[in-house]
Amino acid sequence: MLSTIWVPDLTERSGPKYAALATAIREAVSQEVLAPGVRLPPVRDLAYRLGITPGTVARAYSLMTEEGVLRGETGRGTFVASRQEIVDPPFLVSEARPRAINLRSSVVPEVGQSAAVQDVLKGIGGDDLALLDYPQRRDDGPAADAFLAWISKIEHGPATAQDVVLSQGAQHGVLIALQTLVGGARRVVFTEELAYPGFRHAAALAGALVVGVPMDREGPDPAALAALCRKHGPAVLCTSAEAHNPTTVFTTPRRRAEIVEVARRFDLHIIDDDCFSVGQPQAPTYRALAPERGWYVASFSKSFSPALRFGGVVAPTGWAPRAVATAQQQIMGLSRLVVVLCQRLMESGQVDLMRDRVRQATAGRVALAREILGASAAGEGIAARDGVPFLWMSMPRGWRASSFERAAEERGILLRPADLFALVDGRAPNAVRLALNASMAQEVYVGALETLASLLNHPPSEVEV
Repeated sequence: MLSTIWVPDLTERSGPKYAALATAIREAVSQEVLAPGVRLPPVRDLAYRLGITPGTVARAYSLMTEEGVLRGETGRGTFVASRQEIVDPPFLVSEARPRAINLRSSVVPEVGQSAAVQDVLKGIGGDDLALLDYPQRRDDGPAADAFLAWISKIEHGPATAQDVVLSQGAQHGVLIALQTLVGGARRVVFTEELAYPGFRHAAALAGALVVGVPMDREGPDPAALAALCRKHGPAVLCTSAEAHNPTTVFTTPRRRAEIVEVARRFDLHIIDDDCFSVGQPQAPTYRALAPERGWYVASFSKSFSPALRFGGVVAPTGWAPRAVATAQQQIMGLSRLVVVLCQRLMESGQVDLMRDRVRQATAGRVALAREILGASAAGEGIAARDGVPFLWMSMPRGWRASSFERAAEERGILLRPADLFALVDGRAPNAVRLALNASMAQEVYVGALETLASLLNHPPSEVEV
């Protein structure tokens, strides 16, 4: 059954339009104005009736689908979910459409990782590993030492293997830190107003409220952060100081020092997810600046392989035992085979070698993107850095991010609009993020960029308002 007559009145609702529409849907469902099984109006139809953009409606539908209020069926539409339905939570990593050119997610290129892993596995095969007991903290020592050696070029402050908590990648590392910290008076997580979605998902698992912090070209605004700390009390800041996802912004040394001063004044802990710098830092980490409250997180995902699910957290001084307890309560411990494999990959120098090759391949892709897209109508609106495997592009006149995303997808190219990085109650700029995917063939990548450049130069005749 299609609800063709349901059009909510948003005139008296404050805040972003997508949030107002989401609230209206939630209320209509709870009051049974919209019954289970009813199909909501198509995105474009409801957008036209409300005088808002299709992207705004789509975002409200997506939010309500995440909450389980609505459910989507491919090719059929969006429906009110029944109370008995079990709605799956959103995935951080989703499968790309077959044959689509994926500029949505960063994927490392094959530069010899497979052969390196096979060589190490052959060596492990002849070893006598203790595989009948649960993982023990004492067994992680050699891998933790190897991890510290791997990040030795990064200024993270004094640390030993006892300060390192091994994790199943950086997302797990962030979750370990948050579930260690959140509780009691500390119930709020701050992150930039545009941020990696994994931060808010980890915060939700930790039972924390997520609050956005304004940022500029130097990083998070320290004055705004201080005001939020006064309002919310002890909290946690999740950030990526070396390469902010999605804008590529580098938090300057001066700004980091200002944020540390705020953190010490208001008992703020700082979790620094350093996935995208690929081992080439430009400034001391928050843990180096504030070893009593800085958490440094790194993983193999963007520099070697995301498949191994291996990373580590360098905890603040004295916090590692609590973080270890959190990790053990979550998963008991990492797979012994994975730990030994990654330890020997680091000790052999293969991880460093592959990281250098990945960085070189990434720089080549960035150069191509600057050349091809920089000559398009987007021009000055492109933010890109040599060592960062994605770029941030403000839409030129005539394009909305949502309509550009749809036009690109119609041509088989997947990308991410700014909406996907905005917090639930935040605003999204008219921009998109492109992952400079180094895993595809060069000619495919160049062809995709040329297609996007052509689109940028030929906006639709009617602009969505």
